[in-house]
Amino acid sequence: MKLNRIFGWQPYPYFDMNEIDAHSEMPKDLKHHIRKTYEENCANGTIEIQQRCPQLNMIWLHCDGETDPDKENIGSVTYTPYRGFPAYFYPYYNQLGYLQPIVMVQLKDPTPGVLVNIQCTAWAKFIEHNTQKMRGSIHTEFLMD
Repeated sequence: MKLNRIFGWQPYPYFDMNEIDAHSEMPKDLKHHIRKTYEENCANGTIEIQQRCPQLNMIWLHCDGETDPDKENIGSVTYTPYRGFPAYFYPYYNQLGYLQPIVMVQLKDPTPGVLVNIQCTAWAKFIEHNTQKMRGSIHTEFLMD
């Protein structure tokens, strides 16, 4: 997966655990992953590290089935190298030698012979999520023989 290159776009990552916990639309397993990342890397650091944890400087990525049957058939999902895009790659200004970040999304055990509709959503502050307009997410289909 990769994000579209939007000239001058500056992401605003989530650093506040209370804000993440209170987010009503963010998937629970993504919240759990962000909290675990914070606790493993920043919870015992200085106040400055706790407030601006470098490992949370991400545009988070969440991929799942679009409908309940898709969610049952997608299996587990892993992300490599991270579960998102490091925010230090942005803003994009058409820099010479710019390398766009990518994330490999791997489906570990999808149900064979079943078409799975997958929606991957980017998560950072001020990213609009609208499935009708396909903002903040992408749709793909997967079928394994």
